Amino acid sequence: MIQQRAISGLRVAAAVFVVGLMASMLHAQERSASSDAVTRVALVHLADPGADVIGVHVTAESLRQAIAYFEEGDRPQVLVLRLATDGGQIAEVLQLADMIHKELLPETRIVLWVERARSAGAMLAASVPEVVVTSNAIIGPARAHDRADPDDPDLVDDDLATVLAIGVRLSELGKRDPAMLRAMQVPVGYALEDGSVLTAEGELLALDAESAVRIGFAKSIADDLPALLGAVGVQEHRLVGERVDRTLMSIRNNLVEAERRMIDAWVQLDELLERVEGTTPQRRDIVLAGRDLRVLRHGVSQHPRLAEHMGVTGALLDDRQSRIDALIARLP
Repeated sequence: MIQQRAISGLRVAAAVFVVGLMASMLHAQERSASSDAVTRVALVHLADPGADVIGVHVTAESLRQAIAYFEEGDRPQVLVLRLATDGGQIAEVLQLADMIHKELLPETRIVLWVERARSAGAMLAASVPEVVVTSNAIIGPARAHDRADPDDPDLVDDDLATVLAIGVRLSELGKRDPAMLRAMQVPVGYALEDGSVLTAEGELLALDAESAVRIGFAKSIADDLPALLGAVGVQEHRLVGERVDRTLMSIRNNLVEAERRMIDAWVQLDELLERVEGTTPQRRDIVLAGRDLRVLRHGVSQHPRLAEHMGVTGALLDDRQSRIDALIARLP
């Protein structure tokens, strides 16, 4: 009798264990289904006011460095890239577009959230298939010019042809009408199939938010993240990747600070040289001038793209060094 009760008790225990195991499996499946229903979303700001130059503050490499901080098991299913830029280097647009298409899009849905995309920014926006704009957004124009030239002229001939060919490639990546981006680059005008004219010949095309949606450049208008996610069909979501956004912001802030130091040093150095070159120099003047020149040299070595953007060239540094040497030769 005791043995039968023990066996019966074991059967009951086994049954309870099996029921408990099945319940645990069901709960796990429910949790998994619930987890799958919640979309992981990351918001990353590519540019900030005062730090918005593509190729200087916004680069493929800085974005690559930042996204390395996504947790392996918590990578976003939707990556929203916020863009506000007045332009930059066309070569870097190609790098960013290639990175988005080759490194990000194969694994992650990318939504470009445009507040401002002028010049090179318009070209980058054209390369991303899924775009949402803010209500005050502006896309274009995308006039190509040579910033290295003091007169800042528009590109012509072979140089212009190269840039227009890049525009065609970027438009194809974004599945957009190449004529649209071309109308932002050169004043050929742009009209829709229904005959309505967006911009007349002789003027460069620029799109506001409503026009961008109307012609299909952008999917929708949204001024906050929930509205954007609703517009692209994402309901329940969980924000991830705050560290990624902070990292990219830190990179931009470091560049802005370096730019400030270089500008201060450049202004101080030139003011000192202009003041002292017509008088008898003092050793203190030489020390201060040398300090400012070292700041500029350090900036060039650490941030060559920033220095190029600012116009701090090797020739400029050599000129300032020769002027300091001339002051040294005149010391009493």
